[in-house]
Amino acid sequence: MPLIEGALFYFGGEGLKRLSKIEMDCLLREITSTSTVLSMVGMCKNAGKTTILNAVLSSYEEIDTLRFGLLSIGLDGEKQDRATNGAKPEIHVRENTLFITPSRMWRESDVSKELLEILPSGGALGSLLLVRSRSDGKIQLSGPSSRAALQETIQHLQRNGADKILIDGSIHRRVLGYSEQGDILLCTALSCFQDPNSALRETVFLYHLYTELPLTSLHPAVHSHLAVFDHTKIIQTWQADEVQKEAFDWQLSRTSKYNGILYRGAVTARILIHLRWLQKHRSLRILIIADGSRVVVSPTMWSDFLTSGIEVFVQKKNNVKAIFVNHSRNANSADADFEFMQQIADRVQCPVIDWKEELVCIQKKIECYGKKK
Repeated sequence: MPLIEGALFYFGGEGLKRLSKIEMDCLLREITSTSTVLSMVGMCKNAGKTTILNAVLSSYEEIDTLRFGLLSIGLDGEKQDRATNGAKPEIHVRENTLFITPSRMWRESDVSKELLEILPSGGALGSLLLVRSRSDGKIQLSGPSSRAALQETIQHLQRNGADKILIDGSIHRRVLGYSEQGDILLCTALSCFQDPNSALRETVFLYHLYTELPLTSLHPAVHSHLAVFDHTKIIQTWQADEVQKEAFDWQLSRTSKYNGILYRGAVTARILIHLRWLQKHRSLRILIIADGSRVVVSPTMWSDFLTSGIEVFVQKKNNVKAIFVNHSRNANSADADFEFMQQIADRVQCPVIDWKEELVCIQKKIECYGKKK
């Protein structure tokens, strides 16, 4: 696409700005231009994940050479939600888009299709198929439910020529969003929560978990006495530059020279209880997790845990490229939606966007180019 004319967006401290459709597409391309894998992570159902996935696809329509690969950790693209019977947005793709769909839903995608691969993972709706669309149209989208299988599926899409992969992600932040697979577009809405205060607290909390926990490396010079923790068992240990496979119950062991834990699972309320016990009885000082998406407790519970003195580190930070606020269908709540956007924007370092209303709040300069009309 020729970079002929540009616009410089800088809305910090000036409130919300309404853009044209061309400017919105331009801004979305700029936000996502460096991302090879993008996960749409939602705070709840109806947070607008699929709407934003469609928006990303639409914003790149002028770039004919870019090939997308699409998958979901659930089932998306159907007209009606199978669980709630509510209406859902369909997914529109261009010719040559790659996507993952279950074998039983093969006929539900109205594009002309070319089957490229049958993937080893599958589910209740049959084998997962890697398909190339041979025409423009609507598709049914699915994918694997485990992190390992998701990574393998991404690799299959890339080997078949996908330049940019979009993942229609979790329906709730407590269903792990697989955010370590790429950058994040975080989708939220006031309707996800009981009240506006909860909406703001939960959304900003998840943003901070993804982006602001301190980073560390697993190096003997940094962590000389570290144990890999699996609920109540130690399954592997580091001491100096030696890595040993061993299994013992830290709570039953009379002595322990390990003062740090690498925990690879989800940090739940139950795990926090174990960690507090280890801190009190075994001098635990350090907790290392893969990334902030593994923390699946409430903001209050997490805040209380941090006061214990245990230092928390991540192996990878997550890049939240933008936060999208799904506008309420209730016209009377428009002011509340706008205030919600501004309150989020005051607390984060990424654009906050209402795609349907074409509203944006940006805290930094973004140079965005569009095609000359």
